[in-house]
Amino acid sequence: MSNIKEEEKINKNRLIKELENYKNLLKNEPNNYKLINEVAGFYLKLEDYQSALENYEKLIGTEFENYQLYFQIATVHSSLEDFKMAINYYRKVIDSKEEHYQAWFNLANIYNKQENTDEALKAFLKVSELKPELYQVWFNIGNIYQKDEDYEKAIECLEKVVTLKPETLVNLTNLPLMYLKIGNNEKAIEIYEKILRSKPGNITILTNIAQIYQKQGDFTEAIETYEKILNSHNDHGPSLKAIAELYRKLGKKELSIEYFERAANFNTKDFGIFYSLGNNHFQQGNYDKAEAFYNKVLKINPNHQETLFELAQSCEKLDEAEKAISCYQKLLKIQPDNGIARYNAGILFFNKEDYKNAVSNFEYALQLNIISDLFKYLGISKVNPNRDAQIGRFISTNLSQLQDRADLVTGIPLKLVRMRHPKLASL
Repeated sequence: MSNIKEEEKINKNRLIKELENYKNLLKNEPNNYKLINEVAGFYLKLEDYQSALENYEKLIGTEFENYQLYFQIATVHSSLEDFKMAINYYRKVIDSKEEHYQAWFNLANIYNKQENTDEALKAFLKVSELKPELYQVWFNIGNIYQKDEDYEKAIECLEKVVTLKPETLVNLTNLPLMYLKIGNNEKAIEIYEKILRSKPGNITILTNIAQIYQKQGDFTEAIETYEKILNSHNDHGPSLKAIAELYRKLGKKELSIEYFERAANFNTKDFGIFYSLGNNHFQQGNYDKAEAFYNKVLKINPNHQETLFELAQSCEKLDEAEKAISCYQKLLKIQPDNGIARYNAGILFFNKEDYKNAVSNFEYALQLNIISDLFKYLGISKVNPNRDAQIGRFISTNLSQLQDRADLVTGIPLKLVRMRHPKLASL
């Protein structure tokens, strides 16, 4: 790097000396247009665009005024970001020499910067006619078609780029994405695999391939692809987590837990991992383990609603009623209209003979019109609207007569209570 900088410094000093020589000559021949053109050229090389422009403009109206001068002036204006003037002079070039592909190309790039894609596309297409072997023009046309969501044409252009310059494929990561857009997953994977030959073990490419397999339901292929990442990056949390989720979908809960635990070892702040572990154990009936992982979630994200709900259920299963009530109360502060949580909390309050809070939660649940939801939640597949309406009227009528005393059980939604707690059937 230091050698390159030193070489650049030497080259710059050389240009400055040559410029000074030409300027001295120009003092003796101020109307020597050839010298003016040379001086302007040196200023341009030294990126002193304003000085370059001042000298080029001296040549307007002389024998040096031609399409080449217009091109240089346009280039300077573009460097100064005076795009209006740059466009004006590139148009002058084209008017004088329509086949000047570089003017068309630069003009298209300016329109692209201005997000004038219609004019940019016209100019790039003209370049493609004049210089079809120029791979950069097909790349730019492809990008415009991609923005316009014309993926078929975009693919056609980018495939031409690869044909003209095969080594560019490694950087054309948007090409497989466009094949995905038109539903050609197989071709997308094929291109990703080709890119991998130049970037073996690339995490982004492997992840993209795995996600394609995952979306099309090839979970085993997806797992094998994620495992390729782990071969070189055994602590890659996203891959471990993805594999764990896939094993869960495949019904392999033990393997799912194993990979979630590995992911948790490398990322102690991802509450999603701990939630998934808790949920896996909850589904298997390991409520004590589920409770432990749910508590880890709440240390990181105290208001995680799914965790509060499932932790409350786990505590119910473990006969930890007070903990369950505490979880439901925290959840209901966040989701006051969660009817199932209201109902469950009401049952817990009823069991501890706190009838005032039991009724309060049942009343709130009734206002939410959740009778049908409760039946579904409790595992009753067929919901009878007439029956629901009758129960609703029965509950409403009795609740309106309730007092805060032990015999108010007669007004609690007994049919619903008994379904959750068969031991209360004799009441």
